[in-house]
Amino acid sequence: MKTFDASVNGLRAIAIIAVIAFHYGAEIASGGFIGVDIFFVISGYVITLSILEKQNTNTFSLWSYFKSRFFRIFPALLVMSFLTLLFSSFILFPADAELAAKHALSSITFVSNFVFWKEVGYFDTSNAFKPFLHTWSLSVEWQFYLLWPMALYVLYVFKKYAIALLSMAILAGISASGLLANYSNFTFYMMPFRGWEFALGALIAFIPSNIKLRQKFAAPSTFLGFGGVLLSVILFNEGTIFPGYAAALPCLSTFILLFFSRAYTTPILPFKPFQYLGNLSYSLYLYHWPVFILYAQFVFRDLLWIDYIVILLTVWIMSDLSYRLIETPFRSKQKPVLKISILIPITALCTIAAFYIFQTDGNFNRYTKEQRELLTTFKTENEAYQKRYGAYYPKSPDEIWVKEKHFGIPCSYDDYNIQTDDDDKLIKCIANNHANASKQKRYLIIGDSNGKNTFEALKKAFPNQNFSMLMHSGCAPAETKQCFPLLTKQLPSIITDAAIDGVILSSRFSYQSIDGIENTISLLDKQGVPFMVISATPTLRKPIDMIMIKKGLSLHTGQFIWPLDRAYFHNDILKKDAVLQKLSENYNGTFFDKRSFICPGNQCIMKLRPDKMPIYLDTQHLSANGLELYSNTLQHNEHVQSFMN
Repeated sequence: MKTFDASVNGLRAIAIIAVIAFHYGAEIASGGFIGVDIFFVISGYVITLSILEKQNTNTFSLWSYFKSRFFRIFPALLVMSFLTLLFSSFILFPADAELAAKHALSSITFVSNFVFWKEVGYFDTSNAFKPFLHTWSLSVEWQFYLLWPMALYVLYVFKKYAIALLSMAILAGISASGLLANYSNFTFYMMPFRGWEFALGALIAFIPSNIKLRQKFAAPSTFLGFGGVLLSVILFNEGTIFPGYAAALPCLSTFILLFFSRAYTTPILPFKPFQYLGNLSYSLYLYHWPVFILYAQFVFRDLLWIDYIVILLTVWIMSDLSYRLIETPFRSKQKPVLKISILIPITALCTIAAFYIFQTDGNFNRYTKEQRELLTTFKTENEAYQKRYGAYYPKSPDEIWVKEKHFGIPCSYDDYNIQTDDDDKLIKCIANNHANASKQKRYLIIGDSNGKNTFEALKKAFPNQNFSMLMHSGCAPAETKQCFPLLTKQLPSIITDAAIDGVILSSRFSYQSIDGIENTISLLDKQGVPFMVISATPTLRKPIDMIMIKKGLSLHTGQFIWPLDRAYFHNDILKKDAVLQKLSENYNGTFFDKRSFICPGNQCIMKLRPDKMPIYLDTQHLSANGLELYSNTLQHNEHVQSFMN
């Protein structure tokens, strides 16, 4: 049993190192997020083994099981949530502090995976302002704990077929994750699509410990397991469809390491520093992300190597204290009444703090009158934008296009997933937007929310032309597993049925893959349809209102100009624009550079006059003033005029 404990603890150490390296931006650990999957497999194994041993000795109690799981997870999570919420209320900007309050409550009630699923993708840049993002996995784990005893009861009743039933469930889970790759956000956060990972660990507990296979292939299989984990950490990245079929590699590798751990002890896993990190792994997981996020927001600049040392030291101290003062005492079986009497007031304090943040809109009276005016104005403008942006068709698979309601708004993939080539819902949507058009020409915009800005600006700049839009939020205008499904097969029908005269490709492009753009352009070229590519959007690294407050600027400040460099903007747009412009030239298309009006000479005019709002609402989306400037620039640009004519 000692070897087993060392192996599990050693694997926990590897998992937490991978997760921290990934979250802290280590390029060599681009797939470090698989550390969470390692934890899931370990949990399935340890919990199942514990329950089976107690069932075999008739000492299993459902109440004792839930009590032990609760005291294992909740106390440390609660204290972390309270401390994180406290610091968030003074460090984060109001909107993010409000969101943190919401996330804190969802975390301690173990539903944060549902909340984060309904918001944005796990790899979205706005996650840099979410100190509770990592708690989704703890919600998934708790949901597994709630349901697993029932599943085990069935398996125990049909003990003869338990291994076969578990194996089929695991295969079904992997297949479901793979087949639903287009719903990657949903499968990423939902327990049923992670359940097979826990079941994979549980399978080991059902296999007899004295099976000869363990002895025969122990050493080579263990090295194979390490190789699989290492490959996953190095080769996977944010573009990997996950969990999907890809999750099988790190999970099966962990299975191999656990399965053979009793027959062969590697010199790595029992290593004392690994054992220490394994003990601290839960608390390290709890604190590594909020400390990183809150520190980065506090200093509000690029992190230096010394910053990472400070962060890691803080995380280590907090985790060590959490393990010694919270985890260990609460996991003991003594004084349960005292434990509850400690947890109740902390839970109450956390809840009261969250509701106070809601009540004060996250302000806490920590801003001047001018700063509050700025924050309120941006909040109002962003809410209006979100409402406008939320107007698209269809909102559900069954929604029927109605001219009075849907004419002139984007046709979107956001809430609708095309499964087959002959699904013509979006084809008809575009055609309906051009039906009986009395205006001169018909143009189709393909893109994301930045494309929606282009859509609005073009309609204002060229009121005598007819425009429609095909939209997929967060996506460059190209077909991938996650974006614009079946676009390459349906675009010819869209162009023909709607009699499209020209296509405009417009997305953020910054921090988006543009690998498939040439396929879209090549298809348009084969169809003989003129096209225009709108350049990448100069994307701020922080929301504009945050930067303004940090720099002491207000709504009454006159014109201010920020250089197009890493101090303010993401630095990938110049390379992206070079590729996009080259593709446009190669296929005789038109290229329009947004920098011509946002950042002429790489000097970005973010505000025009004292009586004007800045041109951005957040990091990239245009305000009404920005749209007016965009529209005027498009209207008078000779290349755009030539394309339109």
